[in-house]
Amino acid sequence: MDLDMALIRAFIVCAEELHFGRAAERLSMTQQALSKRIAKLESGLGTTMFDRSTRSVALTDAGQRFLLPAREALAAADAAVAAMQGSPRSLRVDVLHERLAPAVLTRRLIEEAPAIPVELSSRRTLTLTVPALLRGEIDLTFGRIVGRQSRTLSHRLIRLEPLMVVVDTEHPLAALDAVRPADLAEFGLWTSTPDSASEWSGLVSHLAQSFGCALRFPNVDNVTAEEILRWSRDRGPAFLTGTDVRNPEDPRLRVVDLVDPMPVYPWSLVWRTAERHPLVRHAVSVLTELSAKDGWCAALRLPHWPEGLAT
Repeated sequence: MDLDMALIRAFIVCAEELHFGRAAERLSMTQQALSKRIAKLESGLGTTMFDRSTRSVALTDAGQRFLLPAREALAAADAAVAAMQGSPRSLRVDVLHERLAPAVLTRRLIEEAPAIPVELSSRRTLTLTVPALLRGEIDLTFGRIVGRQSRTLSHRLIRLEPLMVVVDTEHPLAALDAVRPADLAEFGLWTSTPDSASEWSGLVSHLAQSFGCALRFPNVDNVTAEEILRWSRDRGPAFLTGTDVRNPEDPRLRVVDLVDPMPVYPWSLVWRTAERHPLVRHAVSVLTELSAKDGWCAALRLPHWPEGLAT
């Protein structure tokens, strides 16, 4: 079978999103057209690439085996086209998840520097993005850096995202302008953890333990207003999230800031140290300037900032 790069691209985006609606949106096509591309690819390869139900999408064993060589093939095809065009190929940026802060920061990059062509992906965790970065499949990503990193990678703190809680307007916390994290112990916390995003779950587990809060991780990826209402009724646990996250908006919900100390999520830019793509350094420079201008790391101006806290 001669591989059609359009089918390969459709497969990769579906594998990253595990949701045909979001994948179709990223590819600027209808979900029906995307399903036809996947069906054509599966027919040509003689195997099923996805297990689909009304509630979930998952890669089959064949899909898992095909993913890495498919990414390598697409990267080679894109590089060949860029070489013929005589200009750098698009900057491949992984934002982890379309709902999270890196998607917001990357949109600011595109607004500030429209001449930088950007191609987005969302692998959802550094566990997946770092190997892709080292293989050259992506050029730039974001994440919470913990411990010493390989010398082959460089990183720079770019955003300290304040955390907050969301509750039902009838919840006792809803009457407050702000709340101390220690005061959450009475109610507890819950939060989502997309796939294997251990960077997020590790930080919030540390914070919850520090303040004596019970913490739950229900298997909820796309958090809705109804889900938050269900958890917080009858003095239930508050939903812990970030200020940059695309959170549900509903008149029945109340957002409450956390202060004294202010929990923050530290986002860093990550790229290959020996990167030769001319747009990487440019993008890092633009985002660094935006961070300073827009106060993305304003919490650093507060005293005694250990990891995850600003007092």
